[in-house]
Amino acid sequence: MVMHRHLFIDGWRHAVALPIVRGIKAGVVALALLFVLPVSASAAANVAALRQKAEQGDAAAQYGLCVAYDKGKGLAQDDRQAFEWCHKAAKQGYARAQFRLGAFLSLGKGARTSQTEAAHWFQKAAEQGYPAGQSALGTCYKDGIGIAQDKAKAAYWYRKAVEQGWAPAEYHLGALYYSGEGLEQDKQKAFYWYRKAAEQGHDLAQYNLGVMYHNGEAVPKDDVRALEWFQKAAGQGLAEAEYTLGMMYYEAQGAARDYAQAAQWLHKAAEQGLAESQFNMGMMYFYGRGVDKDYAQAAQWWRKAAEQGNATAQRGLGALYALGQGLERDYGQAATWWGKAAGQGEAKAQYGLGMLYALGKGVAQDSRLAAEWLGRAAAQGDEDAAKALQLLQQEGIEALVQKYNTVTVTLFEGDIIFDKGIRIITPK
Repeated sequence: MVMHRHLFIDGWRHAVALPIVRGIKAGVVALALLFVLPVSASAAANVAALRQKAEQGDAAAQYGLCVAYDKGKGLAQDDRQAFEWCHKAAKQGYARAQFRLGAFLSLGKGARTSQTEAAHWFQKAAEQGYPAGQSALGTCYKDGIGIAQDKAKAAYWYRKAVEQGWAPAEYHLGALYYSGEGLEQDKQKAFYWYRKAAEQGHDLAQYNLGVMYHNGEAVPKDDVRALEWFQKAAGQGLAEAEYTLGMMYYEAQGAARDYAQAAQWLHKAAEQGLAESQFNMGMMYFYGRGVDKDYAQAAQWWRKAAEQGNATAQRGLGALYALGQGLERDYGQAATWWGKAAGQGEAKAQYGLGMLYALGKGVAQDSRLAAEWLGRAAAQGDEDAAKALQLLQQEGIEALVQKYNTVTVTLFEGDIIFDKGIRIITPK
């Protein structure tokens, strides 16, 4: 399953490493806005002349000097100096500087963080028709960052930016139409705006377009077209697209089944920290699909996903400890990881944990806790747990121990997990 994710991408190339900034929270706003319109080559070649003009009050030169300091081009990188020169240009009404100053303030780059002041400068740039500022202001209104939340005003400013062909705003506008926030829900219009942004290379829009083709939303279901858009987004390093592309190859959706390609793309997403992909990469190693079977590698990837709270990976890791596959057998570790998964409602982990309490392996023997966890698993329909619980209740813990001298837990039924579909990445 692909988790929702949203990046505030209003100015630079929108590749940011995972946990690829999941959701746009205030401090991240600027990070995705920061490197718009770099200083010209001629200005960078003559910083002294640029400084002279800047000191004489030339706003464009002041902005150029800001960018030079920010990027360390022609002089030592200096956040504070970048902020100061940007502020000078912004106060003179230079729209690019106003936008960039808002970015600095949102991030706390060269000055204290202030989302209120950031929104103020984004608005200044927006009112001058600067599309990056309009889109940034739209997101401030959408998420209530530095300004009162107002989805209708968010839509207004996104519309202003899309009139100038600003791809990030096209993506955001599509997301509003898709969710029905601030606008009447209209998936046809969502598809239209996602496509506009996708054709300009916006990775999240490309991904969402693929999802709509895959799910048959606003267009007939078409996995071949979906695969094409997932490939475009994955080619830009979008982890969710890499994961989904891997699963498309695994399940022969839109292309012939290809376990090697599936493993390749799942590995890319897993390396970026996407827990779902880390779990499924572990499954690939466990079953030997597209890679050589390797329980130790399976354990490694399940551990990464488990540490991010993935309950199915926690269950799998606990089972490897209990079975001694790929790891030295350790019932204490099995109890730890099954405990984490059981707390999240994982039935097989609840069963395994109940059996550990019944047998006194890795934990102190406790018939009450054994009954509790076996009962929880049985309530979810786990037949093994129901049988063990019945024996425990009717004949007591000694009878259970006599019948089960070890913990036998089915690792996974069926195949690797991709059964919940894929979902649109929408702003949070």
